[in-house]
Amino acid sequence: MVKIITFTLVLLCLPLATQGQDKTPLSAQDIENLLTSGSPQARVAERVKERGVDFEVTTEIRERLEKAGANNILLELVERTSSADTRTPAPETKKLEPKEKPREDDRRKVESEAQGSDEGTKAPPKQLRPSETTKQKVETRRAGDQRILGKIEFLDAKKNYLILIDQEGKLFTFDFTRSMTATEALSSGTRQVPVHQIPRGSSADVGYRMAGDKKVLTKIEFKKTPVVDTGDKQIKGDKQIQGDIGLVDTEKNYLVLVTKEGTLVPFDFARELTATQLTSSGSRKVGMNALGIRSSVSIEYRTAGPKNLITKIEFREPYSQ
Repeated sequence: MVKIITFTLVLLCLPLATQGQDKTPLSAQDIENLLTSGSPQARVAERVKERGVDFEVTTEIRERLEKAGANNILLELVERTSSADTRTPAPETKKLEPKEKPREDDRRKVESEAQGSDEGTKAPPKQLRPSETTKQKVETRRAGDQRILGKIEFLDAKKNYLILIDQEGKLFTFDFTRSMTATEALSSGTRQVPVHQIPRGSSADVGYRMAGDKKVLTKIEFKKTPVVDTGDKQIKGDKQIQGDIGLVDTEKNYLVLVTKEGTLVPFDFARELTATQLTSSGSRKVGMNALGIRSSVSIEYRTAGPKNLITKIEFREPYSQ
């Protein structure tokens, strides 16, 4: 009977004893000692909740606790408690001091500017110069890393690219965005127009930058020049090829030629390009939509990067059998 009363008194005193325990955060060594001394996982978890921890859980500490017998539930609790304890003090100490210092600096700037205005100093213009130089740098970047002059030979408004011929007769292919605008030079000034509305044959001043192996337009200024109808005196291509038409798309302005060897060769062409149809009685100019599948053609073209640009095309309709 005496033993039962003594045991009951001990149980009643346990809560009072825990209230007087140390509330300092547990170290990794404290948790190890509790586990190795045989304390239950639930009891160790209560200690962690009550006192917290004073360390961050690293890979090394996690391995130590696992060796001491900590299960996954206890390890997760220690990690959560560690992250919470390390995050709380930061906002209180680091965010209060910087807010007051800028105010003192602002006051000093206001006082110095007021003194400069009273003494007739030139402080304000000096403060504007850095912003002006940065604007100039932005403009030069927008103008492109490189520049080239020439004439617009071909422009595809759906695929968003154009081909320029420089003064030496070289072809250059440029990509552009659908929303990009160009500056058109007029007798009364300038105006902005969409790039895809630049007419063929216009003189152009192009600014561009390299994006991998592609030339991307960053700025373009142009002036319309009248296109002279040369009749049969079309611009001769650098290369010539013959074969049969395998595919024609007059909306996207391209066709596929099938050579005698069976090779497929894709070509782009200008929207206003005309073809010469050869007949038994002579020849006539027709639109590219007159080309049919299996039409026998002779093509002159130029190469601009990965694209083949048709400069002249003659064809015969296939013989009916």
